[in-house]
Amino acid sequence: MGAPISVRRRLVSGQSVRLSQPLFWGDGLSARFLAGPSGNITVTASATTHTPGSWTQLLADNATSETAGLLVVYATNTTANTTDTGMLVDIGTGASGSEVVRVPSLAISQQAAQFTAIPIRIPGSTRVAARIQSSVASRTASLGAALFATPFADRLPLEVDVLGTSTAASVGTAMSGASGTWVEITSSTTKDYQSLILVPSLSDSNSGGNVMVRYDLGIGASGSESAVAAAQWLYTGTPTVGGANIAAMPGLLGGVYGAFVPAGTRITVRHNRASNPERIDACVIGVPYV
Repeated sequence: MGAPISVRRRLVSGQSVRLSQPLFWGDGLSARFLAGPSGNITVTASATTHTPGSWTQLLADNATSETAGLLVVYATNTTANTTDTGMLVDIGTGASGSEVVRVPSLAISQQAAQFTAIPIRIPGSTRVAARIQSSVASRTASLGAALFATPFADRLPLEVDVLGTSTAASVGTAMSGASGTWVEITSSTTKDYQSLILVPSLSDSNSGGNVMVRYDLGIGASGSESAVAAAQWLYTGTPTVGGANIAAMPGLLGGVYGAFVPAGTRITVRHNRASNPERIDACVIGVPYV
């Protein structure tokens, strides 16, 4: 006779979701603030376009001694009228000069204010830094980061993947086609994921006026896509971008699909833009198993 359920669950509580329990890593999520900067921090792109600039510290290694399970990255004041300011940010950890990229090439292009919640395990006493690359030489972005403790940090990886961004152009994947068109982010994932997170962005020099855009995150073969999460985003004529997430985990996270995504999965994003869909972009964060 096997061990009681309660004992079995205690034995596997630290293992990753797919191998042990049918629970989304955020099931019953609560988040307790651990650390954040005293203000926004200016990060500067390289003088060579589409090339990462130097690392800039966001959080010192003594910001918190507790392990975090949620990293919230926010970008403000990166807007420029009639200027293509497509940007990608790398988030890294480690001592100055020895940073290791943990969140690679996340699209943050042209935000008035954008908050991206990333489920990732960051051990206590860890320095967090950022660097950006841009389609504009020496472009600056005002960035910040905050760490939160969560109940299931041990289910999370030390690194995540970002799908659908181009380091050659410093942008996410541009939308295309008529309203309701599915745009491919990747034809086939290379590993299993425990969740996907939809991240809208913008890189074009003109958003086309005040437009509320709905994005749907999809998985499945061409013509058989299934919508699994959604986000709604406001683009204004400045251009700027800001948004509210819908149809996802209540409260803190949005645009999240919390389920097993096997290697080989095709990932797409659908938009409802009636005209000029190429002015809006998206990328997707893939959260691997531990």
